[in-house]
Amino acid sequence: MDNGDTTWFAFPGDSVCFKITVRNNGSTEIASNVILTNFLPDSLFGATFGSGDTLVFNFETCPRAVRYDGGILRCGRGQPAVLPVSVGQRCDSDRRQRRSGNTASDTVYALEPPPVLTDISVTQFVETDSFTVENSDTTWYVARGETFTYRLKVTNERDVIAEDVVLVDYFPPILSIISGSINPPFGVLNGDSIEWDLGDFAPNETRILSFDATVPTNMPQGENLLTNRVVVQATNQDPLTLANNFAEFSVLNIVPPFREGCEFFTLDFNVFEPQNGLPLGINFELEYSREATLELLDISGYRVTTLYREVFDPGINRREWDGTTENGLQVGSGTYIVTLKTFDSKLICWKKVIIRR
Repeated sequence: MDNGDTTWFAFPGDSVCFKITVRNNGSTEIASNVILTNFLPDSLFGATFGSGDTLVFNFETCPRAVRYDGGILRCGRGQPAVLPVSVGQRCDSDRRQRRSGNTASDTVYALEPPPVLTDISVTQFVETDSFTVENSDTTWYVARGETFTYRLKVTNERDVIAEDVVLVDYFPPILSIISGSINPPFGVLNGDSIEWDLGDFAPNETRILSFDATVPTNMPQGENLLTNRVVVQATNQDPLTLANNFAEFSVLNIVPPFREGCEFFTLDFNVFEPQNGLPLGINFELEYSREATLELLDISGYRVTTLYREVFDPGINRREWDGTTENGLQVGSGTYIVTLKTFDSKLICWKKVIIRR
């Protein structure tokens, strides 16, 4: 109400009841063959009677104070529902009929309601074989070659539907994702991300998503922080509560330096005679999987040939050499050195061998 005037409002989907009163204001005469035509606004729908945007009512007689109550209609979006009423009156027995008061109109304004916003949130967590707790913070560790599980918790924090929820997880590119472990299975793996189109969330609904990741065996030496990032959004997300739409979680991989001792580096023979048909066995132990190189040097330190360059397994390794170079040439008699080096040519161990032909 404003300054004594009443304005009626309706929201999209509301039902509106129009009541029309037709009254014979004559003192004694009967109003005959009365016709009332009601013009509906185009924005209304759902009427169960009439045709198009017009309703026509016929009354054979119209005694004083006859009332007609109209039907229930629905408002469309954002359009004022204006209901002009036009009454056509024929009264054969009253030639003195008055035309004033034969029309009326009333207006209902259909308002677009404010948007219904939700607050969608995401958290993530993993559990691995080892962890430390310091100042109430937990650090999780993963080893080379280990497979572990990421779990993502998505929650609709409000009492309204969260519409068209989409979650994208960005995992460290160095990890290998086991495609069959993606849950729900309709998550799409693309490069270093997984995307789920989760549809609508019911009020206060929570879902758990997960996938398995494997750490490669040839991780770089030192501390490797593996950080997983995830973002979730809904089409009706409240823009004032975006902080919980993002989450990060890290696990730590530590690769220690090579052990410098050579007590586990051995050769089958101190004197190698290739013509006997037995290869020279080279045995060594590594604490972890790593890229390394076995080389043959002459006594002056000149590299004669590379025996092996590859990623070796952790623990005991054995490789055999037949006494030839990379090009298939026989190495002549003499004193040589077999070396084990890291991928960046740092010397780990060496052993002297005599070749006799």
